[in-house]
Amino acid sequence: MKIISTIALLFMTATVRADLVGSSTEATNHKPVSAGMPSTHVPADRFAALSMIESGDCDTCIGPNGEVSRYQIAPAIWKSNSNFMVFPLHHPEQARNISPTNEQDAFAVAYDIQYHRVRKFEDTYHRPPTDAEWYLLWHRPACLFTARKPTTREADRARRFANLCSRP
Repeated sequence: MKIISTIALLFMTATVRADLVGSSTEATNHKPVSAGMPSTHVPADRFAALSMIESGDCDTCIGPNGEVSRYQIAPAIWKSNSNFMVFPLHHPEQARNISPTNEQDAFAVAYDIQYHRVRKFEDTYHRPPTDAEWYLLWHRPACLFTARKPTTREADRARRFANLCSRP
């Protein structure tokens, strides 16, 4: 049985549906839901590209440092970000173990991680990230908030990710 807290599920469903209805250009514009609200929005097409780059859409792949799920999330980050689903704040009866090999669970955790990183980026730079910056927020967020520059390999992967996002 796949149960996620009701609010998180409704939010994710509305976001994914909005992305599927709009064109790919609209999905990458990060338009605010309503005036006065942050423009933080994480389109589903970016997660599809992220899954392709990180694991080739493999739900059971384990990375060289123990990263889990199709999004290759570090074990410590998975544990700290999956706790909100294991023990939903307002619905303790829905508590359950979530699995990095479950596509929906992995998406929910990855979405939560990236939502907060994108929000921090927008608060810092007062604009939404480009596709390449979005990837760097996922793979190496320190590159965007410190003087540290991405390696050549990281920059190449960010370009590949941006190319995947721009495909129709």
